[in-house]
Amino acid sequence: MHRTSDSDRGIAQGRRRCFFAEAVSFLMMAAPVAALAVGSPASAQTAKSLAQVRKIYVEPFTGKRGAEEIRREILHSLERDSAIQIVGGASESDAVLKGTGEIWTKGYISNNPRATAAEGRPVYGGYLLVSLQGNGAQMLWSYLVTPGKFRSAAITSDLAGQAAELIATAIASGRKAGVSSAVASNREVVTIHGAGATFPAPLYQAWIQGFEQVHPNTRITYEAVGSEEGMKRLDDHRIDFAATDIPEQNRESTSSPPAYRGYATTLGAVVPIYNLPFLDRQLRFTPGILAGIYLGKIVRWNDPMIRAVNKGADLPNAPITVVHRSDGSGTTYAFTDFLTQTSPEWKAKLGVGSTIEWPVGKGAVRNDGVAAQVRQTPNSIGYVELTYAIQNDLNYGSVANAAGNFVSASLDSVAAAAQTAGGTAASIANAPGKSSYPISSFTWIVLPIDSAPGLDAMLQWMLGPGQRQCSSLGYAPLPRELATRQLQALSHPK
Repeated sequence: MHRTSDSDRGIAQGRRRCFFAEAVSFLMMAAPVAALAVGSPASAQTAKSLAQVRKIYVEPFTGKRGAEEIRREILHSLERDSAIQIVGGASESDAVLKGTGEIWTKGYISNNPRATAAEGRPVYGGYLLVSLQGNGAQMLWSYLVTPGKFRSAAITSDLAGQAAELIATAIASGRKAGVSSAVASNREVVTIHGAGATFPAPLYQAWIQGFEQVHPNTRITYEAVGSEEGMKRLDDHRIDFAATDIPEQNRESTSSPPAYRGYATTLGAVVPIYNLPFLDRQLRFTPGILAGIYLGKIVRWNDPMIRAVNKGADLPNAPITVVHRSDGSGTTYAFTDFLTQTSPEWKAKLGVGSTIEWPVGKGAVRNDGVAAQVRQTPNSIGYVELTYAIQNDLNYGSVANAAGNFVSASLDSVAAAAQTAGGTAASIANAPGKSSYPISSFTWIVLPIDSAPGLDAMLQWMLGPGQRQCSSLGYAPLPRELATRQLQALSHPK
């Protein structure tokens, strides 16, 4: 496989990372921009829930290569749906469909090892962020679309086809069960400080902006310092709430007994990322392979165990550079929880925890630090939350689940794992089910029993309207039963 030069690739990755950040900002900031345009056609959409969506205006998509082509294909698909009417302007619509995305060339494949890159077949990567916004630019639905596992069509057609189907399904489901748009009001001027997990940080930053739009007298700060450090700061009374990916029974606290209450907020996936510049396919990992690499027993990429489940892959005879978290991390907890449940040797030697005495590898701080280290190091492997892999244009592997199927992390496969929890926020590592992604995890916000003013209102927003923003940033919304039960618990926090 031939690729563009390292310098060209670095420039392109930098542009994509900046573009992804701009795309996220676009989704987060769309509401206030529209709200300021009082009386303009862009603010005329009327739907307050998916149940009221009949007429859609599809805005020009933002992005670089491929964005407008994807939009045209989505329009063509939606125009064939008799339940949806595509209109020519926002002033005629119930809701506006917004989108931003990009297609890029990852490299080139050729059967001739002497061929130039221009003579090879290009391999494409890409993504699409789509959202439906209704009355007052309220977020009704959103999704992050990534290339399909078994794509046979062009990548633009694949992304567009998935998006059109998801949009139609969401609207149809909304008509069967209306979505509440109630948001708790808060007129007190309050400042709230939080810190903790990097796992959900991109979503929490979006939620904070969304909450402050409807509660303009509330100011919230959130510092992504890792789950362990977040709980320490909460114990020291330096913050009002902590965010953690560690289940309640395994959290360390100096408060005795811990006078806290915790609420699951969303779900995500921890993915094995790798930097193999000349590989033309997604790698497969078994629990034994991941445990073997991080135990220091599998040291080269062409090890027989890796080759056995990746037949035909051009695996290099190169040493594996192992990257892991060096700080106390809920992402590490989720990763080692999976390995503890699937590898007897791992369980006996290392076990589960937010910090581990790693036998091999180099450490990096936070999810973004691990992603940067892998991106800069050929033949390396690491583990991060899915959003960080996408933001950094990093390849991530599929993982064998409890049913023996190799499953790639996606919103659907994380949601499938969540359904096995039975309406609770228990560990879902190595969850049963043929479609479950095995390194899925809930994440929580923890706050004192007697919390600061405004915290309950913030959580009510996160567990209600905020859930519609999860998918656009690569996180799975909570199962409805769990979200409803937690909202009820918020009414009686003591």
